[in-house]
Amino acid sequence: IVPSYKEGLSPIEYFITTHGSRKTLADTALNTAKAGYMTRKLVDVAQDVTIIEEDCGDKEGKLINRDSMSSFDTGIGNLVRGRILAKDVALATGEVLFKKGRLITLADARQIDEANIFEVWVRSPLSCKTKRGICQTCYGADPGRGTLVKMNEPVGIVAAQAIGEPGTQLTMRTKHSGGISTGGVDIVGGLPRVEEIFERRAPRHEAVISEVDGEVLEVKNNGKENVITILLDLESKGKNKEGSIEYSLPLARSFLVKVKDRVKRGQIISEGPANLAVLFKLAGRDATENYIMREVAAIYELQGVSITRKHIEIILRQMFSRRRVKDAGQSKFATGEIIELVELENENNLIKETKQEIAT
Repeated sequence: IVPSYKEGLSPIEYFITTHGSRKTLADTALNTAKAGYMTRKLVDVAQDVTIIEEDCGDKEGKLINRDSMSSFDTGIGNLVRGRILAKDVALATGEVLFKKGRLITLADARQIDEANIFEVWVRSPLSCKTKRGICQTCYGADPGRGTLVKMNEPVGIVAAQAIGEPGTQLTMRTKHSGGISTGGVDIVGGLPRVEEIFERRAPRHEAVISEVDGEVLEVKNNGKENVITILLDLESKGKNKEGSIEYSLPLARSFLVKVKDRVKRGQIISEGPANLAVLFKLAGRDATENYIMREVAAIYELQGVSITRKHIEIILRQMFSRRRVKDAGQSKFATGEIIELVELENENNLIKETKQEIAT
């Protein structure tokens, strides 16, 4: 950089710079309203999530490992701090470091990192079995106080505000993965991307998601577009006569896999944002949850804002809290209706008592 503020700018340089500064100020003013609107929508979705019991007795929990991290590796300890363990944390030797049911403190988190532990099972709002709320054990520590969350705490509203409030800081800057520019493709970051994820909109230049299990046969550029050919596994071959499947992308965008790589159904094999509905259909709920967690965290981290993971998990829990009625049975619902899971379970419990047909 030749010119600097210290040595003074030439008139033309000064003129060019003011455009940048003015755009920043205008963007900030416009973004404030957008961020406020997003907060309002998040509150609408999560307002009735409160802490209503001590322990829901969930046995599954959620796995936190290397894949749970976004682009910046801050260690597993940072992700499990303030969480309650769903399983024992053991060293490679088999010695138990922490027993299940323990609330991980800052000191514990450091110990986990020092012991080079790569995966930890924790209780999570995503796997909580409590109806119409969350239990203390699945939520863990209250991030504002550091102690176990109190009963009747409105954690849903807190989560919505925690995600919405830094929204004004999410600029319109494009996201570069680890300093590598992505071949002239704008990967949109910032507030628009966060809204796109939470509203489950279909993104503009969506990533290619493999529909099959197989092996990459070739990746070629035919002058018009990049084409990848995947050789299907025997199990997948049944329906497909050719035994291979092709996906294509514009030249500006590239595939993330190379020849001889193994590909699984539901795997994202190109750059770009994934269509959540497609990902959910092909890869399932767990993979979709993890994808959303990583994407949202990465956008905020890029701006130096760290968001406690459990806040995103509460919004996610709400995103997955509806069911579409396939067969109404003897219930009060109509086929095709979208209802809350709680309503479905309550209605089915009533129907079961009278030995009638339940809704699916």
